[in-house]
Amino acid sequence: MKEVPGTLEVIRVDAQTLRLVGEFDLAAVGVFEGAVEQMSVDGGGLTLDLSELSFLDSSGIKAIVACAKALDGRGVLVLVNPSKWVASVLDIVHLDQHAGIEIRRVP
Repeated sequence: MKEVPGTLEVIRVDAQTLRLVGEFDLAAVGVFEGAVEQMSVDGGGLTLDLSELSFLDSSGIKAIVACAKALDGRGVLVLVNPSKWVASVLDIVHLDQHAGIEIRRVP
C-alpha cells in the first residue's frame, strides 16, 4: 500500500486488482505507476476498483490509458464501480471506447 497524503492511496486487493482511494491527479501518477509495476499481469488483465475514487483529472486518465496499452494484448484493463462523479468523467472522455478498457458495475 502506497499513499500520498491527501491525494491517492493504492491498495492491492489481489494479484490482479488494485483499489484506488482518494484523488487521482498529476501528483498521484507516480504512486499509481509504482503500484501497477508491482502487479503480476502475465496471465491476464488488471482490474482497478474505482468505487472510492473521488476525483480524476486528465493526468489520471492518461495514466489509466497508458496502463491499458502496457498490457499489450495480455488482457484488458477493467475499471470497476466508478463513483458517480468519476463515471461522468469517464463518459465525457469516452474511455469505454478504448479497445483495451472495460467499465463494469459489479454488486
